[in-house]
Amino acid sequence: MRFNRGRRSFLLGTAATFVADFVLLVPGLLSGRSVRAAGQPVSADSTVITVDSTVIDVSQGAASGALALVTGTTFNTSGTPEQGVRVRALDPATRNEFARVFSDANGQYSLNLDPGIYEIRANKSGWGAISIAVTAGAGATHIVDFGNGAPPPPPQEGTGLVTGTTFNASGTPEQGVRVRALDPATRNEFARVFSDANGQYSLDLDPGIYEIRANKSGWGATSLGVTVVAGATHTVDFGSGTAPPPPPPQETALLTGTTFNASGALEEAVRVRALDPATRDEFARVFSDANGQYSLDLDPGTYTIRANKPGWGAISMAVTVVAGEIRILDISP
Repeated sequence: MRFNRGRRSFLLGTAATFVADFVLLVPGLLSGRSVRAAGQPVSADSTVITVDSTVIDVSQGAASGALALVTGTTFNTSGTPEQGVRVRALDPATRNEFARVFSDANGQYSLNLDPGIYEIRANKSGWGAISIAVTAGAGATHIVDFGNGAPPPPPQEGTGLVTGTTFNASGTPEQGVRVRALDPATRNEFARVFSDANGQYSLDLDPGIYEIRANKSGWGATSLGVTVVAGATHTVDFGSGTAPPPPPPQETALLTGTTFNASGALEEAVRVRALDPATRDEFARVFSDANGQYSLDLDPGTYTIRANKPGWGAISMAVTVVAGEIRILDISP
């Protein structure tokens, strides 16, 4: 029998054992990298019997060879395992699908993947949708749980974890908020996920300085500057009811505050930038959230802090920050 996997083919005899994920397209032909038969999920130790009576042993055990294993459990809002959740491995930039499985009766799923960076997305009608960024290492096993009762995965070796909760204006968790890690200067996107039914999200990132931006139609937009440290977990909440911004790493300073309008009310979506006073080069940029709050992680030094928004006006202030300091700077036109 012949099996297609990407651009490669495998010609198998009357009995074959393989470690991979495939989709049964028609009797006798499997293609892709997800396990399904007649529209149903196939468990890790199942066999598929084709029309010519060929028996194929489907194994999804520990990752072997150059593959990585992403496995975990899907939970419902009561904290119990949820069956039939679709879990996919997507390209974070193009959203192309590399693999697809469904969680079993115990809420468990497994994906065998080539090494690389993936958006692991879980969704089911009435259950919601969750995305988590994962860097899959050759021969490694990554545990990624989804939903209520699932703690955020620990940061992978050499990376840092940014995780938190998105809230609405009433202070309750908000589902479906898009959270992205951007380059503060170029706005290039490094990772993207969506908050789950509990408003929770997680991003696995290489060490460095990021603008973490959260937005959703009708919810607003919020940006926070975060310096990610290898092996560290950074908690960053968005919206009403958020915890105070995380303290700055010892070698940097945190500049945080609130933007107001001319009437003294909170003003959302004001752009706040840290500039070089002489050259006007930009070091960091964020936008105030639905509560007018903003935060910038900065190296020690003197900056021009410039805030502006169409119809709101523009204001600039000189600020000097020192390592380990948390500086409160409220801004109004």
